[in-house]
Amino acid sequence: MYPIILPVLWIHHTPGKTFTFIPSAGASLQYPELISGWSINSEEQYFNNLVTRIPEDAQITLTLSNDNYNLLGDSAIYTATYTLNVPQNESSIPTNYTGEMRFSLIRDSRSLWSIYYWQDIKKDDNSSWSELKGRLLLLVICQWKLVIS
Repeated sequence: MYPIILPVLWIHHTPGKTFTFIPSAGASLQYPELISGWSINSEEQYFNNLVTRIPEDAQITLTLSNDNYNLLGDSAIYTATYTLNVPQNESSIPTNYTGEMRFSLIRDSRSLWSIYYWQDIKKDDNSSWSELKGRLLLLVICQWKLVIS
């Protein structure tokens, strides 16, 4: 099992809440698809696309530090600095990503926490998680165009 699966499992439809992903500033300019129409389905497709690109004997590593959470009754805000290492076979995609994540969570009908808002903040000159999502999205779009033509 991939350690990164945790954020994906936390994202699911919660009645009364629409999932929102706010990409890092540079990624939103470079990959406008991350802003318009990014949904829970987009998140699942991104993750499935990512997993298919990981060598069988490799592991995705997500390290969180400086984490903080504020519990607000049936909701919470969670922030952390992340370092994400994604070993994969695509040479045009970097393997390391760093930034800050901000999650807004709510308890669902099963009393489980569910992410309904995810903001990615770029740190320094390193690639952000949003850039990984954008690059993988472009690869999928290019593959679809090849299949169609």
